[in-house]
Amino acid sequence: MEVLYNKGVGSLAYRGAWNLFDQFYISSNLTDLSPLRFYKALVFKPEQMITTSGLFKGYPKRTYSGTSYLGGYSDHYPIVMYLYKTKKRVPKDSL
Repeated sequence: MEVLYNKGVGSLAYRGAWNLFDQFYISSNLTDLSPLRFYKALVFKPEQMITTSGLFKGYPKRTYSGTSYLGGYSDHYPIVMYLYKTKKRVPKDSL
């Protein structure tokens, strides 16, 4: 996520600045015992989730602004993690 943030990618915007404090935490069960490996992470921004006009153009399309219902999704874009499977086998006695 730090690599994305350093490239200017964010999952939410506040006062004109993008932030990326959404994170994934991976336990040692995934890194040491599983055949799954980290491939990449990204901020998911499909067109229907992006505000297209006004002061907040480019920001996530919010569900609410104060008490006003806007019909959007969230004030954050979702984050996605891709994993891939290796041929490594987990020893049964290590579980």
